[in-house]
Amino acid sequence: MLFSELVKTKRLKNKLSLAELEKIAGVSASFINRIENDVNRAPSAENVFKLSRALDISVKEVAECFNIKLKESKNEIKINVSKAEDYILIERALEVLMEIANSEKDFNKGSIEIQQILLELRKEKILLLAFKEYGRYVVEIKRDDKRVISTIKQLMEEVYDCDVCEISGELVSTLDEERFSVNDFIDIAIDCEAIDLEEANEFKNYLKEIKY
Repeated sequence: MLFSELVKTKRLKNKLSLAELEKIAGVSASFINRIENDVNRAPSAENVFKLSRALDISVKEVAECFNIKLKESKNEIKINVSKAEDYILIERALEVLMEIANSEKDFNKGSIEIQQILLELRKEKILLLAFKEYGRYVVEIKRDDKRVISTIKQLMEEVYDCDVCEISGELVSTLDEERFSVNDFIDIAIDCEAIDLEEANEFKNYLKEIKY
């Protein structure tokens, strides 16, 4: 089923008007209308997942619409939502490249579209900072994941006994700074007895599941 058909089917099933869906999903009614009428065949991953969440469309259904194969484990699809967004963007990039190769799309326009996809794929690091009189401690988080951020932030507060602030992007290192990866800091938290070994292993397993 096309994504356009799926959105319309789900919207009508939920007895929602375009205006009502706009309020729930945060996507304009005119944009939704263009998707449903198959005018916009390449919506951004962000808008795909806004509509999917609003209409209770599963990641598996989204993947099938965009011909993305997902690995199955124990009869359940296990995939991180942000990862699924990446798959859709990559699939779209491949389509654009094929269209350029087959002279179906202008090279310059296609290049701009690929550039936009690359910008959407780029992930900003999250930095968690704890400030002490004798210096600062920084834990680098490779991508925005609520569970990872909240867990590390809580552990930093326990280990360093101070408030922890969160920033996005890069931060110039200083001489009085100690910087850690998530896995390295988990080991520090274990040594400081801020987290027990069982919890730490469970959290590390979660990191593996999301391919962190």
